[in-house]
Amino acid sequence: MLVQTTAATIRNFGSTSRAYSRAALPEDQLESLAVIIGRRLSLYMDAHLSSLAEENGIPLMDFKALAYIVEFQSLPTGQLVRLMGLSPGGTTALINRLEAGGFITRDRDKYDRRVVALKPIAERCAGLVFSGDGLARHIAAASEFCDEPGLEGIRDFLTCFLNGLKVDTQSWLMTATKEGSAQAV
Repeated sequence: MLVQTTAATIRNFGSTSRAYSRAALPEDQLESLAVIIGRRLSLYMDAHLSSLAEENGIPLMDFKALAYIVEFQSLPTGQLVRLMGLSPGGTTALINRLEAGGFITRDRDKYDRRVVALKPIAERCAGLVFSGDGLARHIAAASEFCDEPGLEGIRDFLTCFLNGLKVDTQSWLMTATKEGSAQAV
């Protein structure tokens, strides 16, 4: 399912990109790229996140939740429940730990005052390493095989692809909220 979703997102890349008029990838290359991004990259990025959590001395689930909060900048608690796959009680405990550690604050959502939104404390989160030297080292090594226009194309592709995933994620979270399936914490 993830591979199919990823392949569909890649297939739609041309329709969401700015001025690209490139021919579609052959189906076998598209599926191969979908497996690389959808399974392999996800798997190794999860492992990398585990190593960063360990390096920062923060439990993995707390670090993962903090990564979501930092990425979204303001995340309703019910959406964090859905993203993390935890019970509302488990999520409350996690939020309490992050708040006690000085990583986040709870505030009212600017669009719906009934909703509690989690916001990162920039000064405290700035010290955390979410990317890590390991990623930069691997990117630098892989970039030796590309020229500058090629790297710009890769960056543009990944930016567009991730923007599409972000929109899909936000849509999924909003649908859950509207349907009442995201529980408030």
